[in-house]
Amino acid sequence: TTANHPLQSLLGWCCLPLGVEPWIRLPSILSGALAVLGCWWIGRAVAPSTSLAAWCAGAMAIMPAAVNAGSEARGYGRMIAASSLSGALALQAMRHGGTGRWIAMAIVLALGVWAHFVTALVGVGQALLGLTTLRDPRRRPQAWRLLLAVGCAGVLAMALWSPAMPDLIVSRDQFTARRGDEPTLAGTQGMLLLWQLVGMTPLPLHKAGVDRGLAMLTGLLPAVLLVVGLAAVARRRELRHGLAVIGLGLPAAILIAWIAGSWLYARFLLFVAPATALLLGVAAQRLVQGNPGAP
Repeated sequence: TTANHPLQSLLGWCCLPLGVEPWIRLPSILSGALAVLGCWWIGRAVAPSTSLAAWCAGAMAIMPAAVNAGSEARGYGRMIAASSLSGALALQAMRHGGTGRWIAMAIVLALGVWAHFVTALVGVGQALLGLTTLRDPRRRPQAWRLLLAVGCAGVLAMALWSPAMPDLIVSRDQFTARRGDEPTLAGTQGMLLLWQLVGMTPLPLHKAGVDRGLAMLTGLLPAVLLVVGLAAVARRRELRHGLAVIGLGLPAAILIAWIAGSWLYARFLLFVAPATALLLGVAAQRLVQGNPGAP
């Protein structure tokens, strides 16, 4: 339908003069590179060194869940790139100021929503952060700018989606879990989400004939690193703030789906991949250098 990954459809159509394969995947491949760049900027925004930026970018570059999304002719690569770049721009704008950064952040986020409308949860998470930050008088101006940027992104996204809006309205019943057999996070999709949160995806291995149980074991080491990263992030305000900017959309998505009685595929939540990259990067740097903020 016109409501299914519209930006990917447009970019794929633009690539057709070059041929079908592999050119139809070119937008996703380029989006993967942009996601890595965004993670570099995130690392630079939350720590004074380039070391953490390199670890975060490296984690995104080799993360199986992100690599898989970056090789498909679908909108998930744009979702991850938009989450990474918009989060990086928001963090940079809050740290250094600059109207241009806020404008770029709003445009990138709107394009991400156009690629896959669940990317809107990235903006929801950022808006929640802005609302909670309003309580701090010293950071209140930044909070208002963040809320304004998210609002502008929402308006632009609605304009981009307007041609497909009639199709969305007609098919709105498809977003409600009514039959009882829709995918939910209470079953297989929940397990896939847990592995996706540590940057892994067992699906390619399972499709290649590897037993699903064995494929799931590939996530054990990243899961340990994720716990190490969470422990390190909890002790540093800058890291906690960076994680909130790029990760608050996850609990918001789960809560909204539960309240609205909707359904979720685990891959709908791939926008949280930059948060995973940050946690893995912090863990890797801590294990190698002993200090997640060291130069």
